[in-house]
Amino acid sequence: MRWHLVVVALLLLLVLSEAARPKKKKPSKGKKPAKKPAAVKGTCDFGGPKLTAANTKKYTDKGKCPCWWDITRNDCACCKKGVKATQCGYPMHKFCYKKDEAGKGCPGVCNNKYTLSQKGFPCYSDHSSTDCAWCNKLGWQCEQNKVTGPLATGKNPGSRCSTQKNQKYCTSVQGDCRHIASCDPNAECKKDSNVGKFGQFWKCVCKKGWTGNGIQCKDEDGNLSGTAGASVEVTLTMTAGEYTDTYVDGEFSHGSNLESLIGELESAGGACTGEECEATYEATEA
Repeated sequence: MRWHLVVVALLLLLVLSEAARPKKKKPSKGKKPAKKPAAVKGTCDFGGPKLTAANTKKYTDKGKCPCWWDITRNDCACCKKGVKATQCGYPMHKFCYKKDEAGKGCPGVCNNKYTLSQKGFPCYSDHSSTDCAWCNKLGWQCEQNKVTGPLATGKNPGSRCSTQKNQKYCTSVQGDCRHIASCDPNAECKKDSNVGKFGQFWKCVCKKGWTGNGIQCKDEDGNLSGTAGASVEVTLTMTAGEYTDTYVDGEFSHGSNLESLIGELESAGGACTGEECEATYEATEA
């Protein structure tokens, strides 16, 4: 019977030793990475870096120059030559930055991958308003509502462009002159480039003798084109002079009959008035 006691003792020791061992913690499954929040409708992608006077010094010159997106304004940056600089569109128009070979707008412009300027181009909902965005060849001008239009405010202000594929971001129309008829009266809508396999991008180009961005053109004297259908006020200055019948070689001659009529009119002046003239006329007719 002693061997039974030995077995029981061994079992007790085994149980006690297992109980004394530190329990291994089950490996934690770890927290799942938080999902990136879906893009808020209307949120701007401003790109980077944030433009400052320091990091644009290489491209921005002193003084103020006409704005490419609105040639009636002269409060935009002047760009240095020889450094492949481009004048930024609104609201970054106080800076010049390195020219982007992909055709993007400057950092700081909403959705600068597709937007060149947030002002200056006619709105597709109202061609008489130029408060909407200039799009590059990939951009589609967003709907003019309070979220993506000129009146948008807050952290994502103003009009902007998006891509055709992202109609969930905004309802949009291709931002070229084939889809937003907007050229200056002295400009033509011409094909600029192909987009993808089947698409095309058309751009307003000022006619010969005119310069500008195609939406606005001016002549050699700096005069802007007249707006089509605009009312025009005309002032005429009338002058009078005495007629003299001095013959000039090649000049039109009135002829003897006209000269005789003029003489009769001169002699008749003040000869009669009222009923007296009427009676004289009837007597003459008789």
